[in-house]
Amino acid sequence: MVTLAFEDWKEKFERVAVGTPPWNALKTLIVHLESLKKSKSGSKPEWLNLLDLGEDQGWSGGTREYALQLIYRLTLPRSYLDERKLKQDAYTRRALDKLATQAEAFVAHLQKNTVMVSTNTKEQYLVNLTPLLNAYKSAAEASRYFLSLLEKPYARKPDLFDQFLGFVGIADRLKVPERQILELLRFALLTHGYSTDKVDDFIDKGQIRDGKFRRRKEAGDRSMASFFDKALGRTTDEEKTVSTKQSASSGPTRKK
Repeated sequence: MVTLAFEDWKEKFERVAVGTPPWNALKTLIVHLESLKKSKSGSKPEWLNLLDLGEDQGWSGGTREYALQLIYRLTLPRSYLDERKLKQDAYTRRALDKLATQAEAFVAHLQKNTVMVSTNTKEQYLVNLTPLLNAYKSAAEASRYFLSLLEKPYARKPDLFDQFLGFVGIADRLKVPERQILELLRFALLTHGYSTDKVDDFIDKGQIRDGKFRRRKEAGDRSMASFFDKALGRTTDEEKTVSTKQSASSGPTRKK
């Protein structure tokens, strides 16, 4: 399959007839993007910039243009990676696994002994390493989380729907109804060049009627929410409070 450049894809996509299901679905998406633009902040949420790779931090081309770019980027066919890229990515995964293991070992060492560690100076001081301990905990947890994404084994062979859960999740967050999400996804994939038979195998009315689409969407939403929390470095209010208190008392203490 030949990957279309955005302008070529856009030209084909915009041939959609007025009043058809995909046209109405696009209109719904644009309306909800407009509501974000007209909100008090007037800017896109952090999660939206993160998922669409942050290529346009504002609304420079207008919400219709942004909506089309968003659909295009999140429904691009998977490209085949060359051998060099595959080797680089394999090294990255191994290095990340090593980092996680080392961070976990350091955390276990501090927890087993003490966070108060002496300096090697003539006049010895004890330094509270609690903030460092917390940082290593976060690094270990984040590393394991992203490894689970990079090396997650499938219980079944992934299908076309698995490839575009990102699009489904973001459209759902933008309040696009389920039926219209499927209509947008179907038309976008057909515009990319997928065959009607391949697309219609999993995008049909039965997907909503038997609840399959909703179940898979909700599972994808949970995974996406977890991804956003990790990628944006979010912590709970309780964790923030504990971290603040610990940081306040983390200065050096003279050893008696």
